[in-house]
Amino acid sequence: MSIEFDGLGKGYSRNGEYIQIEKTKDPHRKFKLDLKLKIARELNYPLYVISFEESKEIAPEISLTIVDGIIGQVLTKKEFKEKIENYINEYREKIDSLPWDYRDEYIQDLIVTVETLAELEKDPIAKLASKYEHEFTEKGTVKNYKIEFLSDPSLPNGDIFEDPGLLEKRIKAFKNSERVGCRIIINTSKETVWLRNFHDIFLSPEHIAMNICKIIAFKKLIDSIKKV
Repeated sequence: MSIEFDGLGKGYSRNGEYIQIEKTKDPHRKFKLDLKLKIARELNYPLYVISFEESKEIAPEISLTIVDGIIGQVLTKKEFKEKIENYINEYREKIDSLPWDYRDEYIQDLIVTVETLAELEKDPIAKLASKYEHEFTEKGTVKNYKIEFLSDPSLPNGDIFEDPGLLEKRIKAFKNSERVGCRIIINTSKETVWLRNFHDIFLSPEHIAMNICKIIAFKKLIDSIKKV
């Protein structure tokens, strides 16, 4: 994989397209980066354009950046792809012995397990989020919390039964969103994280936003408990 820092245009890539924010002296900058991204996409090669916003630390006293999450998610996908076939082969006898109505559920559970293990191994942001979440829930202060995924602009609302085209409208709106985010609500505490929408076939910015939001929310509450 490759990451290109765009200090001049302050832009980012989204679904194989370069989104330029600032004008530059080079009138062909967008064309050049779009071409790079198109070739990389055709070769199934992870290439991302990022700028200062993705290079900042995600929180005070935490020396991780959004770029760490991008790299972590791409490596997670690669690790998952390599491991899942081995796991399926290893448990093939068990899978074949199950009744048909339990087989799909067992395979799905296996997929989730492998995906989680790969993420905890390759993504430092996901690993730290899991650590703080475990530490917080271990204290028994709160057993449940609420997660909301956000989009800017907001996705169109409605009833899918009344508007059959609503799903397609929401997917299109999401692809064109400038920012995506996550909000975690724990009792009266609320944390929100927004990221630029650098969505791609290899990664999900809203998933990275969720992990960052968990780190900030759980760390803040753990620190407040320790002060009591």
